[in-house]
Amino acid sequence: MSIFNKYAYWWLIATVSLVLYALFAFSAPHLPLRYVSDKVGYIILFFAILTGSLHLLINKLAGQRPQRFVTYYMGLTTLKMFVLVIVLMAFALTHRIEAASFILTFFVCYLVFSVFDVVMMLKGMQK
Repeated sequence: MSIFNKYAYWWLIATVSLVLYALFAFSAPHLPLRYVSDKVGYIILFFAILTGSLHLLINKLAGQRPQRFVTYYMGLTTLKMFVLVIVLMAFALTHRIEAASFILTFFVCYLVFSVFDVVMMLKGMQK
């Protein structure tokens, strides 16, 4: 079970999202256009909602059957990865010109939110 209530968790996600957006906004003018997608705000919002929703779902499921926490976490993480690959493939096939910058931005956001998710889960398991 998480040490944070759901509102505090959403505030943490909002903070991470704003910091990530600010990093992209400040670094984008200094990078070639092909490195940062112009859809960075939508990508960050997508990951924030996905990460928060899955965290709350895992906590709810684990609260019902705590001994199945690892099974739920690994299953939902695997499902999330498949969904993300489908989203990437769909975008890359429909927007070939923007695909490289979108994939790179998407990957950076995936890494940031994955690290955030793991850190929050580990903090929740320690308590």
